[in-house]
Amino acid sequence: MYRLGHRNPVCLVQTTGNGYARTSCLANITANIELLFVREAYRRQAVGTKLVLILCEFFSSQGVQDISVRYVVGSSEGEGFWTRLGFKPRIVTAGVKRQRLKEIFITKFRGIT
Repeated sequence: MYRLGHRNPVCLVQTTGNGYARTSCLANITANIELLFVREAYRRQAVGTKLVLILCEFFSSQGVQDISVRYVVGSSEGEGFWTRLGFKPRIVTAGVKRQRLKEIFITKFRGIT
């Protein structure tokens, strides 16, 4: 495990090249698992679960009380993985491409001042 960063710790975990995770902590209260990746050949072998366990041990040592994760809606594999570990959706993040937003504004709000 590598601990990077300054005031707010950033943690990078790797398991013998089979997978890795990147996290950040905010004021040692909240942690975000920003990225968790397991090579396809090693999936369904508890590599991801082991990574999360290592992260939880790190978070505990930092006094973290709340852990958040982001995954793509509709990803049954990702959603199933995080749900099995007890994560439940709390916040929905929506996105749009800038060009599409521009088209919507031009079409719907033309002439509004």
